[in-house]
Amino acid sequence: MEQATDTHGLKIALAVGVILVILQLTAYFLTNIVSQLAAAFDSLSDVIISSFLWISVYLSRKPADELHMFGHGRAQNVAALNFRFNADFLAQFRGIPKCYSQVF
Repeated sequence: MEQATDTHGLKIALAVGVILVILQLTAYFLTNIVSQLAAAFDSLSDVIISSFLWISVYLSRKPADELHMFGHGRAQNVAALNFRFNADFLAQFRGIPKCYSQVF
């Protein structure tokens, strides 16, 4: 029962996020307000994060096999670490140089 509730919440978050992105993009195309487009991209990042979490929960529930004697329970931790590393990488190599180019 506990397994069903974990993925149920992620499925709801994913569905609501997708609907929100569609509504925000529709509002942007109808009004041409750039802040609406920014909100749509922010919501899209939430959808991407929810997708990664859903996949990691699915993978972590797989039973043990020949290559993974203790199961796949650490898949959630690896997915979170991978996502965090990628976010830091993008912030360092894309965002920080833009800040310095604006200041100097």
